[in-house]
Amino acid sequence: MVKRHIKRLTAPVTWNLKRNDGKYIVCPFPSGHKQALSLPLLLLLRDVMKVGRTSAEVREILHTQKVTVDNKRVDELKYGVGLFDVVGIEALKKYYRVVLANDGVLTAVEIPETEKAIKPLMVVAKNMIAKGKLQITLLDGTCALLQQKDDINKTICAGDTVVYNYVDKKISDVFKCDVGNYVCIIDGRNIGAYGAIESIADNTLVLVTPENKKIQTLKSYALLVGKKQPVVTAHK
Repeated sequence: MVKRHIKRLTAPVTWNLKRNDGKYIVCPFPSGHKQALSLPLLLLLRDVMKVGRTSAEVREILHTQKVTVDNKRVDELKYGVGLFDVVGIEALKKYYRVVLANDGVLTAVEIPETEKAIKPLMVVAKNMIAKGKLQITLLDGTCALLQQKDDINKTICAGDTVVYNYVDKKISDVFKCDVGNYVCIIDGRNIGAYGAIESIADNTLVLVTPENKKIQTLKSYALLVGKKQPVVTAHK
């Protein structure tokens, strides 16, 4: 049975909330995202984006105005919105991407309309299925079917990042774990840090942040977000 609420004190550290402001907080519905990398839509709109002051106001907004997550209309308070998902508020003609702040908490940053249909997603699995097609499973739970004959699809491996257009259902680019590429750390003690890869050794890598600070982390904690620079607005 899915829990309706969780205690604030035990909520993921990535959630931007006051721990002593009540006992419980709404629990997001299960989604393709890990709970630590997603927020219930209520918490995002009320506490992070400040669109509404109370849960009643947010509920009214969701039922009377068009609010989308990755181009899908959503009216459920507990909908789980994950890392790099795009939230659109049609009445304001504004779009926001969920990102990790430097302190490791999930927040939202306004993005231009040109970015609203794409997001970088890590490939967590790749399988061959019937009729020469490849199926890849992405970090947010998306399963994409690819034609093996396409050159860009042949190069995709687990651990890579693809730039996925969730409107056209197409991949426009692939990022490998190479020196110079830009990453976001999504787990571990340095969660929320961003920077360019300086060196790679076995299962670890060293990245240099924009502040010229060097950080060592595991490859599995690093999500590629671009070549040299992020392909989308990935942090504040």
